[in-house]
Amino acid sequence: MVDSKSLLLTFLRKGNEEEVINQLRGLNEDEWEGLLAMAAHHWLGPILFNTLKPYYNDIDIPPYYQEQLRRIYLNAAARNVRLYNQLEEVVKKLGNNGISVILLKGSHLAKYVYGNISLRPMGDIDLMVKQGDLEKAHNFFLQDGYSSMEEPWNYQKNNGIPVEIHTHIKRLPHEERVNIKDLWARADRFALGREEVFTLCPEDLILHLSLHSCIEHDLNNGLKTCFDIAHTANFYERRLNWEQLWNRAEDWGIENTVYLMMALTEKLLALPMPDYINNSMNPDQVALGFLSEAEELIFERPPELGQDFALLFEQRGLGNKIGYMMKRAFAEEGISISAKQENGNIKIIKNYFLYLLRPWALFKKYRNTIWQSVRRDPKTLTVIDKRNRITTLKNWLMHSE
Repeated sequence: MVDSKSLLLTFLRKGNEEEVINQLRGLNEDEWEGLLAMAAHHWLGPILFNTLKPYYNDIDIPPYYQEQLRRIYLNAAARNVRLYNQLEEVVKKLGNNGISVILLKGSHLAKYVYGNISLRPMGDIDLMVKQGDLEKAHNFFLQDGYSSMEEPWNYQKNNGIPVEIHTHIKRLPHEERVNIKDLWARADRFALGREEVFTLCPEDLILHLSLHSCIEHDLNNGLKTCFDIAHTANFYERRLNWEQLWNRAEDWGIENTVYLMMALTEKLLALPMPDYINNSMNPDQVALGFLSEAEELIFERPPELGQDFALLFEQRGLGNKIGYMMKRAFAEEGISISAKQENGNIKIIKNYFLYLLRPWALFKKYRNTIWQSVRRDPKTLTVIDKRNRITTLKNWLMHSE
């Protein structure tokens, strides 16, 4: 029996039509089931449908799985039609208020890079606005009937697609190194319906995708990001400047992150890594070891456990554990940002109240895991180990200097 990972990669790599046909002829029910489950896990069902569709008339693909793939593709198409209709409305209204936007990630990729909005599923709409426009954008969303969600600068109206507003690239290890004005100056202009929008230039797009997958999402969406990078490299082939990209990665302090995503894309999707990046990185055994670790993590289920909790169990001695727990429980970044946005006495009272409640909230959230870890439950210890593996990888990714 062929494993689902190998099947998925075989079908999605370019230039291996004969191998695809041979594999399709021999698949049994369990292999089809595993293949579709693997594709769904990585948000690649629409791409798999699009890849296999040319073989439907020549190969006996079970009708049930043909229909299932077709439904996945059509569902993605329907959702993205809704998303882009809402996006056009939002962009138009923001523009009427003098607010320019940069489309980030999926809303940029699906329409302009993939060229088929059905192929690239999206969970929300990510937009970047200038810092000086942030308060004005916030007021617009509230006045337009959107509700401000628990996280700051996240909005949703009725059953619409959630919208997330940014003023900077998230999860940068050295945010001060990125000149946000230069980011805007390099941005491309595109038409969205009758409106004009901006998108990140191709070099900044690949840098952002790499950070988003590795640092913000712990490689949980790594295979999807490999496809994003591959499509970006193909779409912008004639103008993408790999030397500029790498120099900017060095300036931002994210060389390891960019190398890892480019190396994974080469290894998993057979997209050759640019010589400039490989030669500039000159990966040693440590880098190659982290590359192998990252490939394993992409195809493992994500741990339902936070980094701080996993690191708690690496502290030696009860005193150190208690000290670390109290330090993280009262960390400022753990307090709701909505409380920080208040002014005067209300802000102070809310913050003190949240500080008092946070340790109890954390205990309630993790009490079962704490008990299972004390009992040395094998499954719980495996989850803790995986979270710590991710933390070790991220520490390497975030310290490229």
